[in-house]
Amino acid sequence: MLSPLTSGGVIEHTFDGYDNLLSSQLDYFSRYLRRSKDLIEICSDKKYKNGKSLRGIKFPVAVVTESLLKYGLSNGDENFCELADELSEFLFYCFTESGFNYFEEKYLPEDLDTTSVMARLLGRKYPGVEIAYENIIARNINKENYVPTWLDTVDHQKWFAGAVPFHLDVLLNYWLTEISLGKQIRPEVILAAITKFGLNNYWYFPSLYTSYLYCRILVLLGLEREEEYLFPLISRLNEWDTDRADLFRRSNICHYPKVHEIGNTPGLADNILDQTWRDIIGSFIVKTGFVEFGGQNSFGPTAKEVDDYEGIPIYWSLGFAPFCNEPVTRAMILSSILDI
Repeated sequence: MLSPLTSGGVIEHTFDGYDNLLSSQLDYFSRYLRRSKDLIEICSDKKYKNGKSLRGIKFPVAVVTESLLKYGLSNGDENFCELADELSEFLFYCFTESGFNYFEEKYLPEDLDTTSVMARLLGRKYPGVEIAYENIIARNINKENYVPTWLDTVDHQKWFAGAVPFHLDVLLNYWLTEISLGKQIRPEVILAAITKFGLNNYWYFPSLYTSYLYCRILVLLGLEREEEYLFPLISRLNEWDTDRADLFRRSNICHYPKVHEIGNTPGLADNILDQTWRDIIGSFIVKTGFVEFGGQNSFGPTAKEVDDYEGIPIYWSLGFAPFCNEPVTRAMILSSILDI
């Protein structure tokens, strides 16, 4: 079980009940110690579009690197830190070649998701990355303090952003970066976005992805006992426990036909990412003392018994092909256990 909240608003974790889930990820990534090139290769999102071969390297590799670095630093594991450093150096090289673009070939405009995770991972080590991040955000942020998914472009719909260029799953990733870089975030701005968009995904598949990011932000901002901020999480988790398949259809608000097509895949709402986040968010809600959630005093980890990491759609890639990637899935689970 996750341990109680500390007075500083950070949840100390003991990993009780999550040992198997943690060990599974560590065993997997241990295979790639001193094999960073192999890990980069299997993380990359490869697409073929309009006669061009495209390589989406930075975002998936940065997600994996961030998780490995967190584990290495929090547990004093020099091998994991060394692997993360090798990956970070490669990511910085990619940044110098193609900026914050998802594809190395610069097929798309730069995007907020890639920009956010790259700045969060590399900004302190490479000041030029943080400066570039601050400049591109300043050019794109609006009066509501929202930043669109696609940056430095007015042609959002061309890139499948829909009628509204802002998407909460990406905005929350951006706000996590702002907090990690020591910038001031007004909580009412985040709550207004939750109220406006709901805890829904646009680019991501797992139903609880946006809820999980919001949970992390509440902890970092020390808002874990504020009823008005907790209520959206409680409502979403109740919905997930009631009918997770229906919630998947309702929470993924991208309206293109292929989204609904893939949304009908059997078992999609039972993937290990959602299982893990359900346990973590449920434990978090109980530990706040705000509510005895669902009549339970605690949440037992169930995800540790799930071992299918393959074929899990993570987010929409180019042409609405689902990006399914085992190391990225495992990295998200590892990060989840370490962060909350």
